[in-house]
Amino acid sequence: LQSDLEAAFVGHLKHFGAVVQAPELKHPKSVAKVMTKLGPYGELIWVLQQQPCYLAQLSMCIKDQLDKAQTFYRVVNRVYYELTDSRTLHLFMALLRLMMDKEIEHARKIDEVFAPESSRVF
Repeated sequence: LQSDLEAAFVGHLKHFGAVVQAPELKHPKSVAKVMTKLGPYGELIWVLQQQPCYLAQLSMCIKDQLDKAQTFYRVVNRVYYELTDSRTLHLFMALLRLMMDKEIEHARKIDEVFAPESSRVF
């Protein structure tokens, strides 16, 4: 059971990149802590992936804020990490479509649409 837990946990950690270190799972208390926290995070990532409208709306809040933009793009990168999977690819394309719609909707001038210095899509 412990080896299954460790394999599943490490499999989930790969989506977070080098920023997150795997905790020691040798003690029963640490295993219980990890298990109670892993479920809600998995559900959150699933909802963000299945409902791209949340991330598309959030993309409108990162204008002119480089640190927030980097965090947003890192989250999107990890949520849609497996683009070789056709389902994930189509969900990612839906996110891009929604982000484009939002960008067009909020543009005041045609020159603002997909401008390289301010576009959230490019």
